Amino acid sequence: MTNARMRKLLDIKPWIELESSRSTNGVFSAPLTKDEHLYSVLISECDGNKALALSSQNDADPYIKIRTLLYTGRLEEAETELSNLFPHVTKSTERAELILEQARTHAYTGEWLKCEDSSSEGLRNSPVGLTMLALHQTRALARFELGNMSGASSDLQMAKALHTIIPYSSSFFYALAIEARIMGRDGRAQEGITLLKKAWKALIREKRLNLDLASALIKPEIELRRILGQESTFHALASACINNASGEALFEALAHIDCWASVSEKVRVALRNKLDTAASRFERVRKLMNALENKATWECSTVDGYKNTVTDTKFFAKSEKIDELLRATQVVICDLGLVLNLRPFKAVDLSPNPAMLKSISVLKEKPLTRAEYFSAMWGGIRYSPSLHDSWIANSLYRLRKHAGLTVSNATNRIELSGVVVL
Repeated sequence: MTNARMRKLLDIKPWIELESSRSTNGVFSAPLTKDEHLYSVLISECDGNKALALSSQNDADPYIKIRTLLYTGRLEEAETELSNLFPHVTKSTERAELILEQARTHAYTGEWLKCEDSSSEGLRNSPVGLTMLALHQTRALARFELGNMSGASSDLQMAKALHTIIPYSSSFFYALAIEARIMGRDGRAQEGITLLKKAWKALIREKRLNLDLASALIKPEIELRRILGQESTFHALASACINNASGEALFEALAHIDCWASVSEKVRVALRNKLDTAASRFERVRKLMNALENKATWECSTVDGYKNTVTDTKFFAKSEKIDELLRATQVVICDLGLVLNLRPFKAVDLSPNPAMLKSISVLKEKPLTRAEYFSAMWGGIRYSPSLHDSWIANSLYRLRKHAGLTVSNATNRIELSGVVVL
């Protein structure tokens, strides 16, 4: 490595300032350098695959490269890069940034004691406010997984306090997701779901929703629905599609486990190859699958969250159907009136259009004939093709134009495709 490159990697301060500015003001300052563009692709666009391609260039900033490697699940490479950087970063504030990435690495591998220890070490290194928030959120996750709910709650309280002066930090919404999971363990799962919905609505209102935050909010709802004894398969499918679009391989695999746990043995065949591949790559996936398949002792809160899994046998009669939905490029959350177009990402608020939401709801489970669709939409009026086909055509046109959904209307068969509907 050249001396110039070594001097550059020793100075993490510009990245602290860039991220602090975005988290305080909500936007990146322009113009962006090449490395700042890479950072924007990773943090704002949530495009791990594009960021990985950009970071593979020889002169990519090492710190942002580590963030990219973690994001895309290349954990061993990230650990190697961290090991190379640690001996050269001596300033405590900047060292806290690397310790945060180390703590995140331990979270990705499911090493929760190490994650807690690294987070605590980072907090002792005088981190800036944004990094302090992220360290408290990361330690809260580790403590939750270790069953230390009071310790996790204490960290979440600090994260909330820091959010008042750092209003645009994504870590705050990750913290809310942990708080919702704690509510589930306290017998308040429905309150946890309500908290998550409030977070969704805040992000929609502020136009801040992205793939990362969508993933952070949808995954804990899967667990809460299990606790309540509710079906969670579609939420798991949505989580898998969202993480596939963002390039977060580990969290896509964890979503596949959520799917696996909520379908019948017959349908699990569609997920077996994906999970076997992920288990060979991620220790966290392998341990979790072993615990679930072998009915092992519940060793952490994540595994405990699978106890009340509900198997959906009504809709997923064939593995081909789940395969099809795993390739979806859109997610609709009906009770929020929200359509997520995954790549390129765009959130469409349909809450002012209840008729469109009704159309989506009636088409959710199966294709309908025109007569069936008309009856579901305008029950009480006798269907007449000559009078009412134009009503149907206009209804479907609005779904395509305003929601961006793919709707077929051929051979008297109306069908949504490429979408998971919640």
